[in-house]
Amino acid sequence: MLKSGDIIKNPVLNEQVVIHTAAQDTMGTLLQLEFVHEHPTQPTPMHMHPHQEERFMVLRGTYRFVIDGHTFVLGAGEEIIPGLGKAHSFQYLGGEDAGHLLVEYHPALRTQDFYEMLFGLAQDRHTDAHGTPKLPWLAVWLTAYRHEFRLTGRNYWLALALRLLAVFFRQVGYRAPYPYPKPQTPRKKVTNEMAIVR
Repeated sequence: MLKSGDIIKNPVLNEQVVIHTAAQDTMGTLLQLEFVHEHPTQPTPMHMHPHQEERFMVLRGTYRFVIDGHTFVLGAGEEIIPGLGKAHSFQYLGGEDAGHLLVEYHPALRTQDFYEMLFGLAQDRHTDAHGTPKLPWLAVWLTAYRHEFRLTGRNYWLALALRLLAVFFRQVGYRAPYPYPKPQTPRKKVTNEMAIVR
């Protein structure tokens, strides 16, 4: 597991996350992450956190938040709390060379593992061009972390279907958590020497 001060990178979205306060440093009471967006982003899917309070603090740039159908545009120094179980999304609109957004989760639960898996999948090219995990991984990822992150609106029914598919995908070897970065399997040394058979 990563620790406070570590940085994870998503090469697909040119996004990185600085782990300011890791879950294990607070006995699971708090996770604090700084998202760094190099370019304006698409809105995240509408979702909610059924067992956590999430707090957004804009450090740099301009961000748009949609919470229960209401739109808020925030700049540096402003913050917003969607509220427990409230459907929301956010996106970086630009305004600086890079956007910086500090996000806190109370309690931490397994949200750090959630992001480590997402970024690990991107590192290993298991996502599409928009950064969404490919089908087998998407089903396993969203199902494994359904207590931390749940799709809402029209995506709710998609999430239910993916939960059923996840049962099959786990049986054929797809698993969560997915480490970031994924350990590399040492390659066997190949020589040109011929084995001598006696």
